[in-house]
Amino acid sequence: MLTLPGGPKVAAIAACYNGPVADGERLVHPLRRLGPPVDDGIRPMRYTDVQRIFAEIPFGLHNYWKGHFIREMTDDVVDATVEAFETMTSDHSAILIEAPHGAVRRVPADASAFGQRDARFNASALAIWEPSDDPDRHIQWTRRYANAIGSGSIWIPPTRIVAGMTEPDWKEVRRRARRRAGATMALIVGPIVLFVWAIKIFEPHDYPAGDMRNEPLFWVLAGVVALVLIGAIMVGSVRALRGR
Repeated sequence: MLTLPGGPKVAAIAACYNGPVADGERLVHPLRRLGPPVDDGIRPMRYTDVQRIFAEIPFGLHNYWKGHFIREMTDDVVDATVEAFETMTSDHSAILIEAPHGAVRRVPADASAFGQRDARFNASALAIWEPSDDPDRHIQWTRRYANAIGSGSIWIPPTRIVAGMTEPDWKEVRRRARRRAGATMALIVGPIVLFVWAIKIFEPHDYPAGDMRNEPLFWVLAGVVALVLIGAIMVGSVRALRGR
C-alpha cells in the first residue's frame, strides 16, 4: 500500500511464481479478476529482476520501519491497516504486508535463523521521509500502526534470532566480541605507547643529582621491559583476533 509518484494512493499486489508460465498465468488469474489495475506488471522475468523490484529506494531519504509477525489477518488488523494508510505522513511511506507460505512453512521452526514459521503474515509500516522533514510525526505514525496490530503478533525472543542459539550462547558471543574489541584497541594503542616511550628515552632530562633516572642504563632497562610487555600484549591481541 503506497503512493504513486505524483499520483494517488494504491494497493499493490506483488506475486511471484517459479515454474511453467502457463501454470503461473492460471494462478494469478483470480487477481486480474478483481478489476482493471492501474498497472499490470506481472509477467515472465528473471529472478534478479524480481529481487530489484522493491529494492530501489532513493538514496538520502530517512527511514523508520516497524511491524510484527501475525498469525491471522483479523478485522482489527485490517482496520488498523486502512487507518494507517489513510493517515500516512509521507508520500514515500508505505504499508507492507508479506505472506510467507509454501516452502517457508514446510521447514521446521528450528532449522534456520528464521523461526517464526507459524506466522501467516508480516505487517509493517515503512516510514520514509525527506531529510528536511520533522522525523517525529513519521516515527509516531509507524509506532501507532505497530502498536495497533501488536495484540495479534508473535513475540520473537532474542534467543530465536539465530536458530539453536541459547542464552549462554549469546553470552559467549558477547564475550568474544568484547575480547576482539579489546584486542583491536591494544593493537592500535600498543605502537603509540612504544613510540611515546622512545621519545621519552631520547629527549633531554633534568632530574636531581643522584636520581637513577639520570643513568642511561635505567632507560635502557625500562625500554626493554616496555618492549616485552607491549610485545606480549600485541601477540595476545593477534591470537584473540584469530580466535585462538
